[in-house]
Amino acid sequence: MRKISVVSFAWNLILFCNVISSTIGSRDLIGTIGARRNPQCPAAFFNFGTSLTDTGNLLNALPYSPDVIKFADAENPPYGNTFFRRPAKRYSDGRLIPDFFSLAFGFPLLDTYVSPTVFNFTHGVNFAIGGVGVTNQISASQYLLPLQIKQFVRFQSSALIAQSQPECLSSFDSLPPRENFQNALYTLEFGSSDLRSAVHGGVSSAVIFGDIIPTTVKKIADSVTILYQYQARNFLIFNVYPLGCSPQTLTLLLTENLSKDKLGCIASVNEVADAYNRELFLKIGDLKASLPDANIILFDFYNATTEVLQNPSKYGFDSNSTLKACCGAPGVGSYNFNPNVTCAIDGSISCQNPDMYVSWDGVHFTDSFYGTVSRFILSGQFTSPSIDYDEICNLNFTNFPSSATYEKFYGGLCNVWYA
Repeated sequence: MRKISVVSFAWNLILFCNVISSTIGSRDLIGTIGARRNPQCPAAFFNFGTSLTDTGNLLNALPYSPDVIKFADAENPPYGNTFFRRPAKRYSDGRLIPDFFSLAFGFPLLDTYVSPTVFNFTHGVNFAIGGVGVTNQISASQYLLPLQIKQFVRFQSSALIAQSQPECLSSFDSLPPRENFQNALYTLEFGSSDLRSAVHGGVSSAVIFGDIIPTTVKKIADSVTILYQYQARNFLIFNVYPLGCSPQTLTLLLTENLSKDKLGCIASVNEVADAYNRELFLKIGDLKASLPDANIILFDFYNATTEVLQNPSKYGFDSNSTLKACCGAPGVGSYNFNPNVTCAIDGSISCQNPDMYVSWDGVHFTDSFYGTVSRFILSGQFTSPSIDYDEICNLNFTNFPSSATYEKFYGGLCNVWYA
């Protein structure tokens, strides 16, 4: 994992921008839903996570950083070509789960905490940043989960102070209303970076099972407790996907001749993920007991991913490409992953049909896969307890296909956050 310096966020430099289109502006996108909002429907999203859900914090903080692009250069094509039609500071060919949530609810796309231009925080903030984990046992990064929580606390405090001053209201009308903090859905996507780094780094099983897993799970639980103290009541927590099915892991560990499961994934690595998920499940049970008025949903990312890998054609994926990277270069094995020639680096190649692939660059997923997973979550599949937001919130999935474009749905907004 790479070291990242802390980037201050100066509130006295906050800018705001009026919508320049009366037909597709952010307030109009929201207005059609606001009139029929069910109290169970989130009024905002606050996301905490890794590169799987980072919509720009890393590359806003470290533009064109050599430490970033030595893995993959998400500031160059073909990153972002789906939906955005250009690089959009996301480690994917298109949208991530927070983007699909916003589209389904009719909100503007969730802006990042580190935002260099205009923003709309009315319906939440994304604090996720790529290249981070939960513990500092593996990562020297300062953008660990605890820091993201501190950023939220600072953000909430600043927003509430600003809105308590009548003279400031017109200048801060893009901040979340006070009630949105309690009515928001707080999403936490962590664990994969810590486990992947440990496995690839040759950390012993004893340390992984006896130290890294329990420490990571505890910090996630501690973060939920802190957020609860700051009005959060509704949580969505991701467990980790089957890491042994990642093209990166399959390539880097291929020479060790580890046994494979029936899907062709490395069984021992998936056992690590499974152990983490079991411990997270138990910890969530403890949280529910200690925070009785909190609504905590667990998304089973592991079995949702396994479902797609087992039945790819059912969800529109190519059965011959489920374990291959769409964007990359041949390495060891047949997974189109090369640690020395990763996506958007000279010598890499990209498939012509990314919507048929599960993996985008060997580590991160495709726009199409994230869209499928988002449908699972929002319709109550692979979630415990099962909450069908699609039914109770009258969601709109028509914007999910890869044929959709940013310009079509958000082109009238005065926002250049993805430049």
